[in-house]
Formats: sequence, C-alpha cells, structure tokens
Amino acid sequence: MSETIYPSHVDIPVGSMWDALTASAARYPRQTALDYLGSRISFRALARRVEHAAAALSDMDVKQGDRVLLILPNIPQAVFLLYAINRLGAVAVMMHPDSAVDEIVRITRELDCRVVFLTARSAPACQSLLSEWRLHGRRSVLLDAMRFAPLRMRGRAVGPRVREVRLERESAFWSRGNGRLNVGAFDEDRPAVILFSGGTFGEPKAVVLTNRAMNAAAAQTVAVSGQTDVSGSSILALMPVFHGFGLCVGVHTPLAFGATSVLLPKYTPALCAATLRRLPLAYLPGVPTFFLKWARAVEMADVDLSHLRGVFCGGDRLSPEAKAEIDTFLATHGATVCVRQGYGLTESASVVTLSPEGAGADDTIGLPLPNTCVRLVDPETLSDVGVGEIGEIWIAGPTVMRGYLGDDVLNAKTLVNESGTVWLRTGDLARRDEAGFLHFEQRIKRLIVTSGYNVYPSAVETALRETGLVEDAAVIGLADDLRGQSVVAFVVPGTVLTADPDNADAILSAALATWLPRYAIPHRFLFVEQLPLTVVGKIAYGRLEEAARIDKSRQEW
Repeated sequence: MSETIYPSHVDIPVGSMWDALTASAARYPRQTALDYLGSRISFRALARRVEHAAAALSDMDVKQGDRVLLILPNIPQAVFLLYAINRLGAVAVMMHPDSAVDEIVRITRELDCRVVFLTARSAPACQSLLSEWRLHGRRSVLLDAMRFAPLRMRGRAVGPRVREVRLERESAFWSRGNGRLNVGAFDEDRPAVILFSGGTFGEPKAVVLTNRAMNAAAAQTVAVSGQTDVSGSSILALMPVFHGFGLCVGVHTPLAFGATSVLLPKYTPALCAATLRRLPLAYLPGVPTFFLKWARAVEMADVDLSHLRGVFCGGDRLSPEAKAEIDTFLATHGATVCVRQGYGLTESASVVTLSPEGAGADDTIGLPLPNTCVRLVDPETLSDVGVGEIGEIWIAGPTVMRGYLGDDVLNAKTLVNESGTVWLRTGDLARRDEAGFLHFEQRIKRLIVTSGYNVYPSAVETALRETGLVEDAAVIGLADDLRGQSVVAFVVPGTVLTADPDNADAILSAALATWLPRYAIPHRFLFVEQLPLTVVGKIAYGRLEEAARIDKSRQEW
C-alpha cells in the first residue's frame, strides 16, 4: 500500500548536516534561509555566519567529539551554532531554555559539555553554576535573543534583565575566530546532536542522533510533503529546536533543501497571526494544542491561509474531533489542504509515519515514510500481530537513534538486532487496518490495569469528549490497593457540569455508560480549569499523577 502513495526509497544526502546546508548555499545563495521576525538571512550569509561561529568555537578549543550545550529558544544564533558545531565534528546538545537548574547541572556534568550558550531567559537558573563551570574549564556565553531581529526591535528584552557580568558576552564571542578551524575526519555515522526524551515520566534520556539520521529525516520529510521541490517555500518553525520534530522538520529540512525556516522566539497566537499575515507560508508543522489554540484565537480572525501546501500534526494524538475543528478553521481561512496526522519520536529523529492527503479515516497516523519499515509486535510474545490487532510499533530505518548515551541496559531493551536489522521498540501501541493504514492506540506505559481488566486511557478520553459535557479531558491510572489501579479523569467541565457541580460526577458516569464498559468508567473525576502541558504542547501526565496522589491523600476515595 505504502509504495502506491509514498516512494519506498529516497536518496539521502551524503555527508554531514553542514554539508547539506552548504549544498543549499551553493544552489540558492541569494534565497532566504532564515526569517526572524522579518529580518532575513540568505543562504550565502548563513553559511558565512556558520563559518565564523565555527572559527570562534575553534578559538575556544572546541574540536571533534566535544559536546557543546545550547539552552536556546528558536533564534538565529541557535541555527548558526548548530551547524558550526557540526562543521567541527562536535556534538550539539539541545536543552529547553526553561530547564531547571538541577537538570542543567546533571547534563553539563554527565555529558561534559565544553561550552554553554544561553539567553537571558535561562541566565537566572545558571547564575549559581558559573563558579563550578569555570572550575571545570567550561565556558559560558550569553546571547541576545534580539541581536538578529529587525533594527526597530533590537534592544527589546526577551526574558529577564541580566546584570551579572560573569557570563561571556556575545560580542566577545563574535570577536573571536581568526585562527584555523579544528575540523576532524568526517564520518556520517558520528553523533551530530543529542536530544532528550522521556516524555512525561522519569529522568530525561540522552538520545544520540547521527548526521545520517538527520539528513535522512529531512529527505523523507520532503518526499512526503506533496511537492517534489520545496526550494523557495517557507516553513514556520513553530516547534522548539530542542525537540526532534522542531529541529528536523522546522529547521534542518528547509535548510537542507533550499527552503526558508521562519523562526519565532516564542509561541503566541498573536505573533503567529502577525507572521501568517506577513509571509505566504507554505508549510505548518505543529502539535494539536497549537493548532487548536489558533482555531479559537480572535487574533486569527482575518488570517489568509490560501497559500498553504501542507499542515502536519504530530507530537500527540489528534482526535477526529480535533482534526475536524482544525480542518474547519483551515477551510474558513481559505486553505485547500487539511491537517495531516503523523507519528514519530525523538528516538527516530522525527516523523516515522504520515497520513497522505485525503487518506480517508480521520484517526490514521498514515503510512511509513520512505526507507522506513514499521512492524506491529505483541509486546509479550514478540510475534507480529495481524490486521486489526493491537501491537507495539517497531521501527527500522536510517533515522533510528544510535542509542541512549551511557545506558547500555536500556539500549539492549530498546534496540533489537535481528539478522543485522536494528529495530527500535517505541513503547507505543497501534493497529493496521485492511487498507494498510496505521492507527495509534496508546502508549504502553499508560495502560491501566484495574481489577484485572485492561483500560486504555485514550479510549476513556475519547468517550469523555464524545459526551459533549467536557471541554477537554485526560485520564491516568493511580496505584490502588484494592483494584491495582484506579481510573482517574481530569476534566475541564462544559456548561452543563459547571451549572450543576454537585451532580457533575453522576452526570458524567451516566453519560459514559453508553460509551464504556463499567470497569473503564473513571472511579474519580477531578475538575480543573485547564490541563497542564509540557513545553512542546503535550499533556503533562506526570503532573496529573502527582495532583491525583495529593487529592487522594487529602480525601477518602
């Protein structure tokens, strides 16, 4: 089936991420590579800026194999440094700008990062670390998030004011770089970037991705975009650069294939609306939360989306109801395309499957991308499951990670070598329909076993939304001495429940009885104004678990 819609194979650019960028610079020197709040940087200028940054890093004694930490939002310097680090054969370690100080301490120590780049947004968390960094020979550079913005915007603060002078200033960094580059021997299977995965539970895991994985992800994305040539078009880099989806689809894909990456330092509907009015954007990659916010934002009322060629949604499950709302929003603003749901994870660089345009079913995550094989495997027997049966998603292909850094035990569980083919066990469940399309079901770790029965939280969440009584819902399993696990639903109530709060539990239970077996109806409803989200727009299930534990300790369930 997949070969009739997506090609089974595409050529992967040979070389490093830097090589892919320089190929674009040679072919499209005058075209815009980066757009930052209206300030444009051509491919030729970008390549020169990357060379300058690589020389400055060499002057700081960064060389092949070293790790450089980027605690940065989506600003031009993040792109300059990413490719400059790659130019030297070093490894870019990408972290969220709002990371907690303990996490920054752990990462810098465990990964032995030579240089740290941050903005004022992260400076307060790092102030206490400067003495330790200097003691261990780590350099730290404070970047100005508005340095490469249009002149009228420069000087505006993005984050708190920083009075501490012990951080090296950006001007001093750019004054470096008169010596020779520390360029080592190249190997496309060398690590290129380290991203962090772990979802909403546990300690973040360091995912090592190679040059080949990143270039393959870019080539695959273009192959399924619906266009044979994306050069000259623009992609909104809505997702953060420290996220696999954001880094691969929003930044490296356009830069490797002659398109423009449109950067925003932060996500707000107003800033997105202004950007959409200013530019004829062709592609919008994002997560359900971002697009739903657009659909409900007054700032988007007069935005023209008729120029869109593709809207891609990943990062979390897109329900049929949410898809319908987003598609209606797109159509009422002139778009001739619908949102296409995909599936991927950091451990596979980015997207693994994507629904083709007009795929039919609203809940499909589509078909495997070129060069990628997907199996559905029974997690217990490790045998492939049949059509319509639920199995764990196993992935093989060039985008699969090299492994989790320094965790051989977890790598042995996650990466399975069968006759020379390395399969990535995702921990996610899906089923394949008669037409060959994949349908995401559930993450294995979110499976609730209550009184011996299996309950899939996503099914309960869907049923809650189907009642029409809630604005949003999230379901977790909480340890229970009697049942093993209790099914707990966090609910953003609609008007009916808000009008009768004393009977809200009974109303919901009665409504769910038509959708769910009795054992799957939540044992506890907790009503909230909004669901907590992670930095990339996913529901923060870990925070919900903690809230449920606190509620249970205070009350008798």
